[in-house]
Amino acid sequence: MFKYITALLPLLFTACTTPSAPQSEDENGANTMAIAANATALQSIDGDFDGDGTKERATLYHVPEEQSSESDSISTKSEDERYIVAFDNNEIPHLVSKQRLSHMTLIGDINGDGRDEYGAFSRKNNSSWGSYSAYCNRGEEWQKIASTTLNIDLLERIDSDIDISRLITADTTQSGYIQVQRIVIIDGTKAQISTEKIELN
Repeated sequence: MFKYITALLPLLFTACTTPSAPQSEDENGANTMAIAANATALQSIDGDFDGDGTKERATLYHVPEEQSSESDSISTKSEDERYIVAFDNNEIPHLVSKQRLSHMTLIGDINGDGRDEYGAFSRKNNSSWGSYSAYCNRGEEWQKIASTTLNIDLLERIDSDIDISRLITADTTQSGYIQVQRIVIIDGTKAQISTEKIELN
């Protein structure tokens, strides 16, 4: 239910096929990359993200912008604000984004590769518009396989019962396809949903 979304709103947070390289806002790296000491864990979900039959824990971290200087005569080191999805299995790569991530959900194995996908909302700046995207583990990196655009604030105002974990699902009628729900707010009072079938690459 949408109450799940409103409970997470303080954390902050169109269909596309699998890109040949990660999106420009995302960087992927091995889990040997240490999580910064000033990182805050926002949310965790459990799933079989590497297909080994055992569940792993995925944790979303927020790392604030950081600036430091040893003295006025020495150069200043700075780190941009970023969001990191890290796993308790060191073989699974991180997902790092400069966009605000929130509302992680376990989507399940929607592309038939034996590994669970997860979803997350992302948005830039203070806009209420954002994208809910499904991320797929390609072994060495995470890639978006589909996205849908929506306005979280509008959905909250109309008290919608839309289940965010079901916005991107497997197409049970045709192998190799997924279904992506698109939401339009009508007159600011009700949500209209249409479904699009997307072929996976």
